[in-house]
Amino acid sequence: MKLSSGKITYKLGLTLVWGFSLFLGACTPSDKAAQSLHTNILDLTKETPFYIINGEPVNPQKDSFFYSIVALYNAESGGICTGSIISPRHIVTAAHCMPERDPRNIMILFGADIEKAAQSKHFIRAADGLAHPNFAKTMAIAEKQNIIPDYNWGDIAIVKIDQDLPPHYRPTDILNVDLAPYRQDSILSGYGVSDGVRDKGSGILRKTSVFIENPVYSETESSVDQTKGTGACRGDSGGPAYLKFENGYSLWGITSRGHNDPKFDCSQYAIYTKIAAYEHWIIEARLILAQRTLPAPSSTIIALPTDEEIRLINNSSMAPFSLSK
Repeated sequence: MKLSSGKITYKLGLTLVWGFSLFLGACTPSDKAAQSLHTNILDLTKETPFYIINGEPVNPQKDSFFYSIVALYNAESGGICTGSIISPRHIVTAAHCMPERDPRNIMILFGADIEKAAQSKHFIRAADGLAHPNFAKTMAIAEKQNIIPDYNWGDIAIVKIDQDLPPHYRPTDILNVDLAPYRQDSILSGYGVSDGVRDKGSGILRKTSVFIENPVYSETESSVDQTKGTGACRGDSGGPAYLKFENGYSLWGITSRGHNDPKFDCSQYAIYTKIAAYEHWIIEARLILAQRTLPAPSSTIIALPTDEEIRLINNSSMAPFSLSK
């Protein structure tokens, strides 16, 4: 998503080359949003809605992680991603979920149902945000060589907020250790689609359990096994993967993309960015965001969507966009 505007031909040229994996990123945009941006923004997430497949709704009374998960609406692409609160002023998500023109075009929604959150005005606008520079390099390689790298995408970003969190919302615990010993079940959560074949069911926060198939898929990523019929899908991008311990849940991963999934139905494997691999960058990013001041809002700031536009986002579906060899 961090590709310069005016590169629509790039998307067309790579459609046949990128065949077996897809972003689990933002849910489908409304027609209005898509039409207004089609001519000047190449967005790799707006055609890839993602839900938790064959999961169940997250229960605020039973699932302690509920109050650390948010939905992220990208007003530039008209898409939805998922994010995790890591401090009272910061949310971690996938780099491909970030707006191209201005990070303030992210709207953070709170609650189990995106449509209800929009109708009740239970949201705030981002104050700033920063994607890891390696993600832009990954996309540049894809553009130059017509092939997308398999490993170490740098698919992580930090969103800054300047307002207090709603009551009960709080930062998640983070697993800042090597994931290699943890080849076990993991809890995934997100606002993506619940049916990867028909692209239906987005907008509700769901959870499921999958097996960490390869904790060391790459230096900065792990893969999870979704062949048992459940897992992350379109719209869950940027969402959390947890390990459960006696004292609660710890965030270890961020939903990045599908892997070895020729049917594009989220039925095979998914790649997760490892939080521990970016511990130092997260600290650096927070310092940068604390020190810099964005210019006054201008024409790059897009108006927040209406309730009707949010309803269209939650009920629309588009064919997934393939992104691999």
